Amino acid sequence: MNTNKYTYRRKPMGNAFTNQPMPTHCKRCGRTYQEKAHDSGQWNIDFASGYVTGLICPRCQTAEDVMEAQANDLALEGSTIVEWDSLSSSEKNDVIHDAIYQRAVATIEKHKKAAQMAGDTHVMVDPASWGQEAVDSWPGIKGQSAAVRTSANSLATDIITQVLGLNKVRG
Repeated sequence: MNTNKYTYRRKPMGNAFTNQPMPTHCKRCGRTYQEKAHDSGQWNIDFASGYVTGLICPRCQTAEDVMEAQANDLALEGSTIVEWDSLSSSEKNDVIHDAIYQRAVATIEKHKKAAQMAGDTHVMVDPASWGQEAVDSWPGIKGQSAAVRTSANSLATDIITQVLGLNKVRG
Protein backbone atom coordinates (compact mmCIF):
# COMPACT_ATOMS: atom_id res chain seq x y z
CA MET A 1 0.00 0.00 0.00
CA ASN A 2 1.32 3.42 -0.92
CA THR A 3 1.62 5.53 2.25
CA ASN A 4 3.10 8.53 0.47
CA LYS A 5 1.58 11.77 1.82
CA TYR A 6 1.91 13.20 -1.69
CA THR A 7 -0.85 10.94 -2.97
CA TYR A 8 -4.55 11.53 -2.99
CA ARG A 9 -6.62 10.09 -0.21
CA ARG A 10 -9.63 12.33 -0.72
CA LYS A 11 -10.58 14.91 -3.29
CA PRO A 12 -7.64 17.33 -3.19
CA MET A 13 -7.80 21.05 -2.54
CA GLY A 14 -6.08 23.60 -4.73
CA ASN A 15 -3.47 26.10 -3.64
CA ALA A 16 -5.51 28.46 -1.48
CA PHE A 17 -2.72 31.05 -1.23
CA THR A 18 -2.20 31.29 -4.97
CA ASN A 19 -5.89 30.83 -5.81
CA GLN A 20 -4.89 28.07 -8.22
CA PRO A 21 -7.17 25.04 -8.66
CA MET A 22 -5.79 21.58 -8.05
CA PRO A 23 -4.51 20.05 -11.30
CA THR A 24 -6.64 17.21 -12.67
CA HIS A 25 -4.29 15.67 -15.25
CA CYS A 26 -0.87 14.02 -15.25
CA LYS A 27 1.63 16.72 -16.22
CA ARG A 28 3.60 14.21 -18.31
CA CYS A 29 1.02 12.23 -20.27
CA GLY A 30 -2.21 14.18 -19.73
CA ARG A 31 -4.09 11.25 -18.14
CA THR A 32 -7.05 12.43 -16.04
CA TYR A 33 -6.98 11.71 -12.29
CA GLN A 34 -10.07 9.74 -11.24
CA GLU A 35 -10.69 9.37 -7.52
CA LYS A 36 -12.42 6.00 -7.91
CA ALA A 37 -9.76 4.44 -10.16
CA HIS A 38 -7.90 1.38 -8.83
CA ASP A 39 -4.58 3.26 -8.80
CA SER A 40 -5.82 6.62 -7.47
CA GLY A 41 -3.80 6.21 -4.25
CA GLN A 42 -0.57 5.92 -6.23
CA TRP A 43 -0.65 9.30 -7.94
CA ASN A 44 2.04 11.73 -6.77
CA ILE A 45 1.61 15.44 -6.37
CA ASP A 46 4.54 17.47 -7.68
CA PHE A 47 5.48 20.43 -5.50
CA ALA A 48 7.75 23.45 -5.93
CA SER A 49 8.42 25.56 -2.83
CA GLY A 50 5.49 23.92 -1.11
CA TYR A 51 2.97 24.63 -3.87
CA VAL A 52 1.31 22.09 -6.12
CA THR A 53 2.68 22.34 -9.65
CA GLY A 54 1.20 19.16 -11.12
CA LEU A 55 0.23 15.53 -10.80
CA ILE A 56 2.22 12.49 -11.87
CA CYS A 57 0.29 9.31 -12.62
CA PRO A 58 1.71 5.90 -11.63
CA ARG A 59 2.47 5.06 -15.27
CA CYS A 60 4.71 8.11 -15.66
CA GLN A 61 6.52 7.96 -12.31
CA THR A 62 10.21 7.22 -12.56
CA ALA A 63 12.20 5.38 -9.90
CA GLU A 64 13.57 8.80 -8.93
CA ASP A 65 10.02 10.18 -8.46
CA VAL A 66 9.13 7.26 -6.20
CA MET A 67 12.32 7.61 -4.14
CA GLU A 68 11.83 11.36 -3.78
CA ALA A 69 8.22 10.86 -2.65
CA GLN A 70 9.33 8.25 -0.10
CA ALA A 71 12.03 10.61 1.22
CA ASN A 72 9.48 13.42 1.47
CA ASP A 73 7.12 11.08 3.27
CA LEU A 74 9.81 10.34 5.87
CA ALA A 75 10.63 14.02 6.25
CA LEU A 76 6.96 14.86 6.80
CA GLU A 77 6.34 12.05 9.24
CA GLY A 78 4.55 13.46 12.27
CA SER A 79 3.80 16.79 10.59
CA THR A 80 0.33 18.21 10.24
CA ILE A 81 -1.10 19.44 6.97
CA VAL A 82 -3.43 22.40 7.41
CA GLU A 83 -5.43 24.53 5.04
CA TRP A 84 -4.11 28.00 4.31
CA ASP A 85 -7.36 29.68 5.36
CA SER A 86 -7.14 28.08 8.82
CA LEU A 87 -3.86 29.88 9.59
CA SER A 88 -3.76 33.13 11.56
CA SER A 89 -2.29 36.25 9.93
CA SER A 90 0.88 35.77 11.97
CA GLU A 91 1.22 32.15 10.83
CA LYS A 92 0.63 33.15 7.21
CA ASN A 93 3.33 35.83 7.52
CA ASP A 94 5.75 33.23 8.93
CA VAL A 95 5.05 30.86 6.03
CA ILE A 96 5.53 33.63 3.47
CA HIS A 97 8.73 34.85 5.16
CA ASP A 98 10.18 31.32 5.24
CA ALA A 99 9.35 30.75 1.57
CA ILE A 100 10.95 34.03 0.51
CA TYR A 101 14.00 33.35 2.70
CA GLN A 102 14.47 29.94 1.05
CA ARG A 103 14.16 31.45 -2.44
CA ALA A 104 16.60 34.28 -1.57
CA VAL A 105 19.23 31.84 -0.29
CA ALA A 106 18.70 29.61 -3.35
CA THR A 107 19.22 32.65 -5.61
CA ILE A 108 22.50 33.50 -3.87
CA GLU A 109 23.67 29.89 -4.28
CA LYS A 110 22.67 29.93 -7.96
CA HIS A 111 24.78 33.04 -8.62
CA LYS A 112 27.73 31.66 -6.64
CA LYS A 113 27.60 28.40 -8.56
CA ALA A 114 27.37 30.20 -11.90
CA ALA A 115 30.45 32.27 -11.01
CA GLN A 116 32.35 29.16 -9.92
CA MET A 117 31.42 27.34 -13.13
CA ALA A 118 32.72 30.32 -15.13
CA GLY A 119 35.96 30.32 -13.11
CA ASP A 120 35.24 33.72 -11.59
CA THR A 121 36.61 34.52 -8.14
CA HIS A 122 34.36 37.54 -7.65
CA VAL A 123 30.65 38.08 -8.17
CA MET A 124 28.95 41.39 -8.90
CA VAL A 125 26.15 41.51 -6.36
CA ASP A 126 22.92 43.36 -7.04
CA PRO A 127 20.64 42.66 -4.05
CA ALA A 128 17.62 44.37 -5.61
CA SER A 129 17.69 42.39 -8.86
CA TRP A 130 18.56 39.17 -7.02
CA GLY A 131 15.63 39.84 -4.67
CA GLN A 132 13.33 40.30 -7.64
CA GLU A 133 14.67 37.07 -9.14
CA ALA A 134 14.05 35.21 -5.86
CA VAL A 135 10.47 36.43 -5.62
CA ASP A 136 9.72 35.74 -9.28
CA SER A 137 10.95 32.15 -8.87
CA TRP A 138 8.50 31.50 -6.01
CA PRO A 139 5.22 29.92 -7.19
CA GLY A 140 3.37 31.45 -4.22
CA ILE A 141 3.70 34.96 -5.65
CA LYS A 142 1.52 34.21 -8.67
CA GLY A 143 -1.78 36.04 -8.53
CA GLN A 144 -0.70 38.38 -5.73
CA SER A 145 -1.26 42.13 -5.83
CA ALA A 146 1.42 44.65 -6.76
CA ALA A 147 1.63 45.72 -3.11
CA VAL A 148 2.33 42.14 -1.98
CA ARG A 149 4.94 41.71 -4.72
CA THR A 150 6.63 44.98 -3.70
CA SER A 151 6.76 43.88 -0.06
CA ALA A 152 8.09 40.46 -1.07
CA ASN A 153 10.80 42.07 -3.25
CA SER A 154 11.83 44.34 -0.39
CA LEU A 155 11.97 41.40 2.02
CA ALA A 156 14.03 39.28 -0.40
CA THR A 157 16.44 42.18 -1.00
CA ASP A 158 16.86 42.66 2.77
CA ILE A 159 17.46 38.92 3.27
CA ILE A 160 20.09 38.80 0.52
CA THR A 161 21.79 41.90 1.97
CA GLN A 162 21.88 40.33 5.44
CA VAL A 163 22.96 36.84 4.33
CA LEU A 164 25.85 38.30 2.33
CA GLY A 165 26.80 40.66 5.17
CA LEU A 166 26.39 43.74 3.00
CA ASN A 167 24.62 45.62 5.80
CA LYS A 168 27.72 45.71 8.02
CA VAL A 169 29.50 49.00 8.52
CA ARG A 170 33.15 48.73 7.62
CA GLY A 171 35.65 51.03 9.15
